[in-house]
Amino acid sequence: MTWDLPRAAVIGGREYALNTDYRDILEIIALLGAPEPDGGAPDKLYIALCLFYDGWLEHGADANAAEAARFMMEFVGCGMPDETGARPVKLIDWR
Repeated sequence: MTWDLPRAAVIGGREYALNTDYRDILEIIALLGAPEPDGGAPDKLYIALCLFYDGWLEHGADANAAEAARFMMEFVGCGMPDETGARPVKLIDWR
């Protein structure tokens, strides 16, 4: 069993380095928990994806935003599914 956190993710066939420093994650958590700006939740999600994935903005990966958001939220949620996919195994506590 390995306890290493992922350093990259393949989203839509493209590999993105991940910004996983605890300060990056706390900024994403704060952003997603903040009151919605005029543009609403989609703007907050897009900004969070840009913060989490290196190169998200440059590569125009909007078509894969749902897949990217799912991976990011799983990571920020501190776990990866176990073998059955039923319950997350907590790997880190951001506090």
